[in-house]
This record gives sequence, C-alpha cells and structure tokens, in this order.
Amino acid sequence: MASIKFINADAAFNLKLASFGWFVGCIFGIARNIYDILEQLNKKPGEINKKIIIKNIIDIIGKLGDTLISANGLGITEKILGKGLHDGILGLCGLVASLVSLYNLYPKK
Repeated sequence: MASIKFINADAAFNLKLASFGWFVGCIFGIARNIYDILEQLNKKPGEINKKIIIKNIIDIIGKLGDTLISANGLGITEKILGKGLHDGILGLCGLVASLVSLYNLYPKK
C-alpha cells in the first residue's frame, strides 16, 4: 500500500515496530516457560511432571530462535556483535522455531 502511495508509511519504522512487538512477546513467552519449569521443580519429588518440564525446555529453544530473528530486526545484534547476524543463521533460527511449532501441533496419543 505504501509503495503505490495509497498510504504514507515508513517501511523501516514499521519493521522496527513489528520487530519490537515480536521481541517483547518472545521475552514474555520465555519468562512464562521458565516460570512453569520452576513451578514444577518446587513440587514434591513424586508430583513433578517431567513431560511438562521437557515441553517447556523445547518451547524455550523455539522461542530463542524467534528472539534472535526479532533482535536482528531491531538492530540489537548489531549493537552487541558489531554486525547483524548472517542470513544463514537467521534461517536456521527460523527453521528451529518452525520445527518446534510443528512438534507442538503434532497430535499426542
């Protein structure tokens, strides 16, 4: 829409804004997963559900992939590393995040 001058929009600003929202969502998601793990670990030894702990660890791995992609879009990686992440690394992060999502969607018996 912006390219055909239908609306006035700055693509760079919108990319930063979207990346910021994605980054914040990933951080809160990771925090929730860590909370769920700690909640399980605070139970009595016989009540701990290891499946929930493993599922949350897998979810954290997937969210870390998304977090790296959104951090690159925000420019955080450039500030920390001095340059942005290579496209191959970003592709691998996206692949890991997608595979974790597919794993979570797979029906369990």
